[in-house]
Amino acid sequence: MPLPLTVSCFSKIQISFTFLVPAHPDSPRNRDVKCVCVCVCVCVCVCVCTLYRKHIKQLEQFHMCCLRKIAGIRWQDRVSNTRVLEMCGILGIEAFLQQSQFHWVGHIVKMPNFRILKQTFFGQLGSGCRLQGGPVRCYKDSLKINLRACDLAPSVLRTAPLDRSVWRQCCSNAISAFEERHTAALLTKRKARKDPAAARGKMMWTCDVCCKPCTSSIGLFAHRKSHR
Repeated sequence: MPLPLTVSCFSKIQISFTFLVPAHPDSPRNRDVKCVCVCVCVCVCVCVCTLYRKHIKQLEQFHMCCLRKIAGIRWQDRVSNTRVLEMCGILGIEAFLQQSQFHWVGHIVKMPNFRILKQTFFGQLGSGCRLQGGPVRCYKDSLKINLRACDLAPSVLRTAPLDRSVWRQCCSNAISAFEERHTAALLTKRKARKDPAAARGKMMWTCDVCCKPCTSSIGLFAHRKSHR
């Protein structure tokens, strides 16, 4: 059963980075950025077995807060999260979690068959069934979701992790491709939010009083009421 991300878990992580001193983006102190993210990932892997989307969003928010504090980026600078990751030269928290999970699963697959951890990972219940409608996500379910997100078939776990170098290279390429697609999706979403006409290819309705563009005729009708 997955353990929830409690408030105490996040408070312990936040206390660890309370006294971080902001640094310039070009400062050598930015090498500590990777240490921060690795510590966060280790805490997550230890405290939580299965992550839901809401947990990843909370970790992403804390991740970006730490990066902005270390790099000395303020809210007034209006720097997007993708730009912050590019300036710090680091992956997003979701890619870090996938990398840690894939490496850990590869370590389990290489274990001898008599190890209890491997037997538990590949074992199944002899009797009983899961709840219908919306069963609680298991660790294997989370692993399959992450594998498919990185364009890796679950069957690759049978042979690929046996060779450590090949498995590490495979994980690195898959996670890099996932991060590129994720970043491109965020940029597209940001463009649609900032410039709806260019992103959606729809015509615009311009107000004849203040020249404000509206994405629909009903929006223009509602906007004109503000000038009455």
